[in-house]
Amino acid sequence: MTRTGTYLLIQELNATDLNSVQSHLSKIVEEFTLLLNDLRERQCLTSIQVQQMTVHAIPFQPVTVCCLGLTIGISRYISRLLQPIYDQATRSTTFFKATNPVHALENYAKEVRLQSNTLFAAVHVNELCTLIPHEQLTEPLQHFLYDYVPDGQVQGLTVDTIIELVRFVLQNQYFIFDNKICRQIKGCGSGQPLNHLLANIYMFYWQQDLVETLVN
Repeated sequence: MTRTGTYLLIQELNATDLNSVQSHLSKIVEEFTLLLNDLRERQCLTSIQVQQMTVHAIPFQPVTVCCLGLTIGISRYISRLLQPIYDQATRSTTFFKATNPVHALENYAKEVRLQSNTLFAAVHVNELCTLIPHEQLTEPLQHFLYDYVPDGQVQGLTVDTIIELVRFVLQNQYFIFDNKICRQIKGCGSGQPLNHLLANIYMFYWQQDLVETLVN
């Protein structure tokens, strides 16, 4: 902060002055509104341009960040251990480059499987990484390991040991909010290396179930 001279200290916050942040935000909003209205009145901006620059609703998503927690070492190790296995297992159904869908569609057409009534769909799950209860994350992981680790161990770690370590990471995500100690019981905190891997494995089996349902 002080070495580069990049930042200017505005105010030091303390527990007895909790309204300072809100006051600064309110000041910025007021100055923002006055500026745009003034520019519009001086015909420097049109009403449409003002409308495009104005934010009417600011959606936000609460996020817990875990970068240097006690369990981060376990999370990194297990993630490095399992990510190559996941990549290999899903290689035929995963697009790694922007051109992959085009090539897949061309091959699909060459196999005479592309019909006039073929439907294409994209599924987006909001807040996927914080939506799934921990047990519903570990069950697909266990299923995945039994399916794709035939000898029952990865670099000396058995499937049961991996599951036990992952459960420990998931069950020990604590944070303080509003002077309360809380524990995250769904998904992982942002920054956890296991976060996307567990969610992807969950979706890997969810997609298979969805396709089977649609086909039948």
